[in-house]
Amino acid sequence: MVDFMRSHSSELIGSISEPKIILATSLAGMMAVDWITRYPDDFQGLIMVGSSFKKICSAKERVHKRVLGDMIRILISSDIEKRERLIINVNSNQPQNHHKILHEWIKIQSDRKMTRMNILRQTLAGMRFRTIENKLELPVLIVGSKADRMVCPECIKKTQNVFGGTLVWHETSGHGIALDVPEWLAQISADWIGTKFNH
Repeated sequence: MVDFMRSHSSELIGSISEPKIILATSLAGMMAVDWITRYPDDFQGLIMVGSSFKKICSAKERVHKRVLGDMIRILISSDIEKRERLIINVNSNQPQNHHKILHEWIKIQSDRKMTRMNILRQTLAGMRFRTIENKLELPVLIVGSKADRMVCPECIKKTQNVFGGTLVWHETSGHGIALDVPEWLAQISADWIGTKFNH
C-alpha cells in the first residue's frame, strides 16, 4: 500500500520545498509509520490520529469488545446503507450528524464502490501489520480521543510511549476524530506544525 501511494504522489512530494508533514488516521497511520521508516527523506513530520499497532497494544485494546459485533456485521453486510450506517456508528460520537454523513457516504459508494473483499483486506492489513518498536526519527504528533469506542486510550498512550512525540487528547470525539471534530484537528495540527517547523 505504501509503495502504491508513494508511486502516485512522489512528484507532488518532490515539488514541495517547505517541510513535508504526513497526517494519517487509523490504518493510514500504520502505513505512514512504514513509509517514514522505509523512506525517511520523504517527510519531516508525522501527525498520527487514532492509530494502533500490533505488539504495542493488545487485540482487546485495538478493537474494544463493545464494537466487535458491529465490526463483524460491517464485514459481512452486502447492504451498502446498512454497512455505511454501522461504520459511521463505530467511528462517530456525534449522532446528530450521522444522517447527513450517511447520505454523503452512500453517494461515494455509488461513484466508487468499496467491495466487501476490499473491506476485508483493509481489516486484515490492520490486524496483521507489524511495526518498529522504537522512537521515530522525526517530530511526531499523536492524537487520540478519550471517548474512542474502538481503540482504547491506553493503546494510544502505549503508542506514544514507544514512538515518542507529543500526545494530544480530545475528550468526546469518536474514533473518527477527523469526522467528528475536523476544525479542532486542523487547529491542533497547525499549532503543532507552527511550534515544530516555523522558527
